[in-house]
Amino acid sequence: MLGKKDLSAKIMMAAGAVLLLMVLFPPKVISKNFLGQRITESAGYQFILSDPAGTQKSVAAGMPQEIVNEMFAGTGVAYGKLFLQLIVVIGIAGAAVKFMAKQPAAPMEVASPTV
Repeated sequence: MLGKKDLSAKIMMAAGAVLLLMVLFPPKVISKNFLGQRITESAGYQFILSDPAGTQKSVAAGMPQEIVNEMFAGTGVAYGKLFLQLIVVIGIAGAAVKFMAKQPAAPMEVASPTV
């Protein structure tokens, strides 16, 4: 049977792996200018170094570059969503570790020698 420290360490390692994936693949947004208004739309979860507007910019390749640059104001990470996700995962992992600490230890069974 796993000890409390072993299980707590596994919970923390799993939470660390999830946090690493969340930082490597954060929620991204695309900002566009449309009729003088700035519109921000979600681009989903993508690798941190990728440009979510790249495919949309390549579709507009036949247009003059200054028009394309005016249409796409920029892309970036949705930091509010990412921060909320980090807090939730850290909270769940912390609660799980704390819950495991409150559990009574299971008695160890000692094998009796047979004669």
